[in-house]
Amino acid sequence: MRRGEDVAASTPGLMLALGRSPSNTFVTLVSQLADDPARALQPADELFAQGFSLSLFNTVEVAQVEPGGAPLILHRGGRIAPPVRSTADLRTLADSIAANLISRAWPGVERFGLRGTYDPLTGRFDDRPASPFDQAFAAEALLRDAGATGIEADRAAKARSAARAVLAALSVVEPAERAPWGDPVSASACLSALNRIDKLEIERSDELRALRDRCLEQVRGAYSPKDGFDPMIPAAARGVIARGLIASAGFEPWDRDERLLLADGAIRAAFRDVPLSQLLGLMPDLGWAEIELARETGIEPPAAPALVSLRRSVLSLKLKPDDLLAVDRDLAGGLVLDTGGSPLPTWQTLRPLGLLAMMLGDEHMTPGTIGSGEVPRQLIEVLDISRFLIQLTAEPRLGHMYADPAAALGGVRVSLWDQDMPLTASAAGLSAVCETLDSMDRISKRRPPTAGTP
Repeated sequence: MRRGEDVAASTPGLMLALGRSPSNTFVTLVSQLADDPARALQPADELFAQGFSLSLFNTVEVAQVEPGGAPLILHRGGRIAPPVRSTADLRTLADSIAANLISRAWPGVERFGLRGTYDPLTGRFDDRPASPFDQAFAAEALLRDAGATGIEADRAAKARSAARAVLAALSVVEPAERAPWGDPVSASACLSALNRIDKLEIERSDELRALRDRCLEQVRGAYSPKDGFDPMIPAAARGVIARGLIASAGFEPWDRDERLLLADGAIRAAFRDVPLSQLLGLMPDLGWAEIELARETGIEPPAAPALVSLRRSVLSLKLKPDDLLAVDRDLAGGLVLDTGGSPLPTWQTLRPLGLLAMMLGDEHMTPGTIGSGEVPRQLIEVLDISRFLIQLTAEPRLGHMYADPAAALGGVRVSLWDQDMPLTASAAGLSAVCETLDSMDRISKRRPPTAGTP
């Protein structure tokens, strides 16, 4: 950045070390050169009119990627994650992310469950444990993993045990910690996770049973046919509430039909009240709720046309190799959602991916078999986006940047330029992979059409 004779600059290595995005770096450089740092908040075209000019220069970054190894010249986009070609690739990815989630267990004697965002550059976690909602979401992701097709029995047992420990810890509220039954959204997330545990196992555990009962009480009043959603529930969380209501039907079988009817009303209200242009903000939970309810009741998802339309819109946001310069090939498969002010793909891509993965296994929204109908095309789309998930996931080759490479391995980063690893990013990534495996298993069981039938 230049202003008159004064120059300020930043390098990729410095941006990574400081955790700064390109836009934040731009603001920082302007602040260094401006008489008034507040100028950095002005639009770029106004700054350029005032004499600021921006230049780009190539850098050579060198790193020692292994102890005693020779220096390696790094290139932006030099390490491109390969395409996903098999279920074995997906299982390997799930193994890596699940191991990272399990490693986030709180290290002290307190029953805090899981730690939150991890900064691999410093090797430090957030000082506080993750929120009850994030922990419940992570626990459910581990339970999805434990039940995924083809997962080794020993690893499935570890994932199931870790998830159970997280949920048991949530039943114990430590000083200054939020209770998971303190709000209906967190309570619903807990019920969705508990719904993946054997009901008899819950009955045998005082902690899991207490968590279930307290969360049920909170979720019961979250939606009513007469008054709609509790006004304190954000619109984006309505799908979470609907999933909690579906889970409650499994815990209260004597009211099963009533609970499912209530969940259906909540889902219809969410689809009805939210404009189509804003529907993506409720995903994947609202879409998951729609499909899960249809599986419970054995009917075609009423919102299937809306979800198929949304899928087309989402896929139009996907970056294809032909759209990118060679230096940007690592972004391929990412979705340009422009969330958080970023015009480049971030971990938020994984939220729609989780929905697309479950839709893949629904024969009403993705008809056909592995070699016919809509399935092959949608499978390719899901695997393309999954390649971007692999790119976001920390691997050994990135260890030269990190304080503790082993602790970072398998963590899902905010973006390719922001190394922070939120708990929700890893949970969303693992959920998407497991839903893809589940859908591929469902597709494999479909019968091909007989001769003479469409």
